[in-house]
Amino acid sequence: VFPSGSEVSIEVSRALKQSKDINLIGLGSVPDYGEVAFENNISTLPFFTDSNFISCLNEVVKTYKITFLIPGMDEVAYFLKLNEKEIGCEIVYASVETADVIRRKSSTYAVLKDYVSTPDVYDKDNLNESVSLPIFCKPDIGYGSRGAKIVKTVAQLNQIIKEDTDANVYTEYLPGEELTVDCFSNNNSELLFAGPRKRERIRMGISVSTRPVELTDEVNVVASVISKKLSMVGCWFFQIKRSKTGEFKLMEVASRVSGSMATYRLLGVNFILLDI
Repeated sequence: VFPSGSEVSIEVSRALKQSKDINLIGLGSVPDYGEVAFENNISTLPFFTDSNFISCLNEVVKTYKITFLIPGMDEVAYFLKLNEKEIGCEIVYASVETADVIRRKSSTYAVLKDYVSTPDVYDKDNLNESVSLPIFCKPDIGYGSRGAKIVKTVAQLNQIIKEDTDANVYTEYLPGEELTVDCFSNNNSELLFAGPRKRERIRMGISVSTRPVELTDEVNVVASVISKKLSMVGCWFFQIKRSKTGEFKLMEVASRVSGSMATYRLLGVNFILLDI
């Protein structure tokens, strides 16, 4: 599991460490909580952006006879999947084609907008006083709420546009209830399970208080459509939020364990174990 100290990786550790069929190894680039979460933890790898990373990782894969590598962060997952053939073990993540879509919110919306309800997206070059504020600004590549802003005034909007390096996506502001939907799909991308939960309290983009809610037909249909259209396999999740009119709209999709998947694991669905 790499990097072993992330919130995602800690949940992976809790989900897999009691399995008699799995020898779990944490991999990291700095000493962190991975050393606590994983009985076997190697924290001497270079950062994944380092030119020597793959060769160093390959040595570890070979030495410890690693069969599956589970990413603990989205951009790490994309990089690992992109270099899967060089690494010499299977990366537990979506296909490269799917990973390339879901790493960007803009491409996720573009692919899915004709099939599920997505937020209205505004072109940065056409943003002006005629846009109804507030709107939402967030990094196109990223996760959680890192770098996200509610833009409430024209002055704030102008300043953000001035500083933007084409890394942001501008959408309508969704003020309502927010859900994460934890999912599992088979090898044909047929949805086998969808478990919605309400994100009641959020810190640093992570749901630190959450509770299961009833799976409605509306949410189940969205989950099934995303699974098929994006060829999702194994464990994944998506987030939706209610608009001003009360309609659920898609925020993002990820092909990994979510930090609070423990909620449904404790109710009997061990997503990452099923994935393996």
